[in-house]
Amino acid sequence: MSTDRPFAGTYPAIVTPFHEDGSIDFEGVREEVRR
Repeated sequence: MSTDRPFAGTYPAIVTPFHEDGSIDFEGVREEVRR
């Protein structure tokens, strides 16, 4: 598991998969990660 993600400690990768472009899929909806 990568630890360089902003929400790595809050949202498990299994529940919230991260994409290489920095976006995440939450409940099937793809949203951009706001920094």
